[in-house]
Amino acid sequence: RRRVKITITMTQESTGKSCDIQVSDTQKIEDTIQVIKENLGVFQKPGNMPYVKDADSGRKIDVGSTYEQAHICSGAKLLLP
Repeated sequence: RRRVKITITMTQESTGKSCDIQVSDTQKIEDTIQVIKENLGVFQKPGNMPYVKDADSGRKIDVGSTYEQAHICSGAKLLLP
């Protein structure tokens, strides 16, 4: 199977800070959050963040999932608690 690049928007609810990022659909969500935190300094990651929320549906998504496993497509908006 070919890897697919998707573009998503991540927003931290507590600060309102957000960024658009392109990722592989086989990458884990928690890895993306860590990379953004380390390289861009945009998000303050609470000690234990077990999930993010889909901004459109409100569904909670396990950060240990890949984007493919979580059925996240390009254009998705994810909210970090």
